[in-house]
Amino acid sequence: RVLRPGGRYAFSQWASPKESALFTCVFGAIMKHADMSKVPPSPDAFAFSDHEKCRVSITTAGFTDVEVTPVPSVYYADSVAGFWKEFLEFSVRTPIILDRQTDETRAAIETSVVEAISDFASPTGELTIPMPSFVVSAVKPT
Repeated sequence: RVLRPGGRYAFSQWASPKESALFTCVFGAIMKHADMSKVPPSPDAFAFSDHEKCRVSITTAGFTDVEVTPVPSVYYADSVAGFWKEFLEFSVRTPIILDRQTDETRAAIETSVVEAISDFASPTGELTIPMPSFVVSAVKPT
C-alpha cells in the first residue's frame, strides 16, 4: 500500500540455529537446561530462516524479482567472559526465558554457553562467532 509500483521491498532475517554457530551455542544450552514450560509462548524467531519459505511468502504477497542474498554476519566480543552479558542486552527472548528459570538452571545455561563459545576465542581472548543472516528483496509489480 505504501510502496509505489516498481519499488523494491526488503527485509533481513537471521539464519537458523542449524546454520549459525552463535545461535547453536546459545539455544543449544537453553534447550538442554531450561524448563520451557515456564516460559510464555511466542512466535518462532526463526520462522523465516528458510530461504524458500521467504521466497514463497513474498511471491504469494504479489511481489516479483525475488532475491535472497546471504550476509556472512559475525558477532564480535572483547572476551568470552563479556559475551553473555552483551548477548543478553541485545536478545529479546533469552532474558524472558532466563527470568523464568531457577538460579541453578540459569548458571548451568551460562556455563554451557561459555564452554561452547570458547571454541571461537582467539589466543588473545577476543571472540568471533559466525551468525549469518540474509536479505530478501522483491519488486512490487507495476
